[in-house]
Amino acid sequence: MATAAWSGPLIWLLLTWPWVHPWAPGPEPNTVPLLMGWACLAALLALGRWPGARAWAQAWASGAVLSSLIGLLQYFGEAALMDGWAHVPRAVGEAMGNLRQRNQLATLTGIGAVALLWWHAQGLRVGVAGLG
Repeated sequence: MATAAWSGPLIWLLLTWPWVHPWAPGPEPNTVPLLMGWACLAALLALGRWPGARAWAQAWASGAVLSSLIGLLQYFGEAALMDGWAHVPRAVGEAMGNLRQRNQLATLTGIGAVALLWWHAQGLRVGVAGLG
């Protein structure tokens, strides 16, 4: 089937994107992230293929790693290098990823660590081609 080649990476993107997307304009900064999450969910439903546990583990692990890298850039004051793709905090030493809240970054990092442990326990390889 021709769709199998792109469906794995697309599912990975749809599961990971709500955790790392950079846009949250005002006046209500939680509206766009919420709409992004709903749009990704709607796209997953439209695909007609609900992701399995492996896909969720990959997405959470990927989101945690990407958010942690963004958090490191923020903490060391280098987030402006990715202006437009990474939230730039007000002060050096603040790390919150694109989630814009330290507690949410900590929760995502914890979920990502558990996902990596589960992934390792299952003996799964790294890759997005065969999600499901």
